[in-house]
Amino acid sequence: MAATQLAAGDRNVADNSVIPSEPAATATSAAATTTPSRATPSNPAPAPDTTNPESYEAQHVHQVYNTIAPHFSATRHKPWPVVAAYLASRPPGSLGLDVGCGNGKYLSCVPPGCFALACDRSDQLVGLAARSQQRTTTTAAAATQSSSQQPQPQHQNNQALVADGLALPFRDSRADFAICIAVVHHMSTRTRRVAALSEILRCLTPPGPSFDGSDLGAESGRAGGGGTVMIFVWALEQSSSRRGWGEGGEQDLLVPWVMKGDHGREKKKKGGKKGPAAAAGDGQEDKRIGQDGEEASPPAAGKPDQTFQRYYHLYREGELEEDIVAAHGRVLSSGYDRDNWWAVASRAAPS
Repeated sequence: MAATQLAAGDRNVADNSVIPSEPAATATSAAATTTPSRATPSNPAPAPDTTNPESYEAQHVHQVYNTIAPHFSATRHKPWPVVAAYLASRPPGSLGLDVGCGNGKYLSCVPPGCFALACDRSDQLVGLAARSQQRTTTTAAAATQSSSQQPQPQHQNNQALVADGLALPFRDSRADFAICIAVVHHMSTRTRRVAALSEILRCLTPPGPSFDGSDLGAESGRAGGGGTVMIFVWALEQSSSRRGWGEGGEQDLLVPWVMKGDHGREKKKKGGKKGPAAAAGDGQEDKRIGQDGEEASPPAAGKPDQTFQRYYHLYREGELEEDIVAAHGRVLSSGYDRDNWWAVASRAAPS
């Protein structure tokens, strides 16, 4: 029933009961290049084609993530504490969205008694999220059967589907909460970034007419404040990190993702390191693991390193709040965490 309440009948919703096939290698349209075994610096992005941003993002975002999906997912296991705490505070009966869910790691943080629909533009990542959720369902069912205690509500009914963040297949004013983690910064123009935020806000339950933003309980998605969304974007101000980016620097970059070849495997054998793969220049790893990750599968014989360039817009301080307001939202709280700016927002109260 919860899925029916959220899914829009007049939009093209993917059949989330069907798990996509195992991720397959995507063609070289993802613009991979072979590289030596070393960290690759981030480069200023070529000027986005404002006349055809969809094509630009297809090359520098969507095709890349479909190609690296298993390898990328292998470095994304542990939820960030700030996001997990936000989800844990959702009251029972809440309906939510995870927009740009990746491998679905945050679905396990949705509290019992709540329901979430997760979506991503990458069908390969959605396939991984769906399989992960299926394993959760199987594990929960087995635990219930082996226990003599009264079954407790679980989160195994959460679902994942393919959707475009600029045209979400969800009804207006239905979601009590939402998260959008490390997604909006992949939009190549401000118009599209604001539109992505506006689309999420459209799905949230609206605040009451008397809501003035002073009710701290509004962040729960109740108490008259309407639904809320937590948003994370990569920060420009990272002078204390290994990347050295800072105020006044270039905001539009191509950030490399490196998949190790045979010499990466040799390094593992000699040094005994846990992960032979590298994600050069990426600040989104779990628990600040730097460049090291875990490969989803051993590299093929004779395979060199491959570098995939992903577009990012690095947000300066205050820019996320400006975009939320431009999207007709209200900023309830905001901060800085793990080289990212974050904010919790609701729809603006009706005048």
